[in-house]
Amino acid sequence: MVRGLRRYAVSRGGGARDSREQFKAKVLRLRKQFEQFNVDVSELCQWLMALRPDGKKGCDATKEFWEFFLEPEGFLEEAEKDNSDRYRRMVLDVAAGMAEQNTICRIAHPERLGEAVAGVGKLPVTETARKLFERLDALGASQRQVLAKAAAEWIVARYLRGYENWERQLEEWEKEKGVWESERPELGERVREEFNEIFKGLDIRIKKPRVCRWERLKEGKDDCDWAGERIWVGRGEWRNHAALCVKYKKFCKRSISFE
Repeated sequence: MVRGLRRYAVSRGGGARDSREQFKAKVLRLRKQFEQFNVDVSELCQWLMALRPDGKKGCDATKEFWEFFLEPEGFLEEAEKDNSDRYRRMVLDVAAGMAEQNTICRIAHPERLGEAVAGVGKLPVTETARKLFERLDALGASQRQVLAKAAAEWIVARYLRGYENWERQLEEWEKEKGVWESERPELGERVREEFNEIFKGLDIRIKKPRVCRWERLKEGKDDCDWAGERIWVGRGEWRNHAALCVKYKKFCKRSISFE
């Protein structure tokens, strides 16, 4: 539960209560701070994502920096893990040119981590990243530490864990696919190619498209499973089906008889 913003009945100094205009000004200032925080975190995530192993600037030299920034606990001794957020911020400061390389010499880290941080610092940055680092440099160390932690946690939760789950699911899917195909030898390569051609003809790149089933499409009602946009289908008729639904319906009429 989030508490609503309220004016203090009496100010801390015992003075008069804030006026409505003063209260609105404080709320506006707070909102701008939240918005700037979100902008800084998103731009920091954008810079970091380019450094991932398969990113635009990612390589073997940046791998250690990427892994340390996201999960520094794996690099630290047990006694130092409580300082992981602080060490993450120190590494960011060096890589972004806000501190000298010797700043991180106090961290118990492998030699290759220091080389990775130095390598990241030598990479060219975009204009957006340059302005971001200028803003971060003007902030206090504690503020940069919160921003760095928020960016790292977002990437771990939304990208890293998602990618790991995808890999596990893909491995399981490949096992199930192999068993399914071995039990149906009549569905050979030719049949699979013809099936894939249907999706290519519909310009569908994935096998789970947002297209209604034919049982629903053939009724011609405005009840698309996917709440599609309202489109013109001709003969004075409009439909709420998505564009792919209509395209699929025309494909079925042209290519397949369902009678």
